[in-house]
Amino acid sequence: MEPHALRLVARKVYNEMDDVKHILSGTINTIHPSLLPVLSEILKSAAQSDRASRENNVKDISTVGIAQT
Repeated sequence: MEPHALRLVARKVYNEMDDVKHILSGTINTIHPSLLPVLSEILKSAAQSDRASRENNVKDISTVGIAQT
């Protein structure tokens, strides 16, 4: 990726996260055990892209240490 394009994408992500951070803020008390399977799926999908999942025959995403759902 060209440096200019990388800066544009990084700035866009930064601005969007800045816009929603007040919505996403919370405390540990707001994490209910019933939400853990959802959080686990989000973290697993963030840890491995679709392409990596298709093409990766060596690494296993389950070794990340996230509780299996």
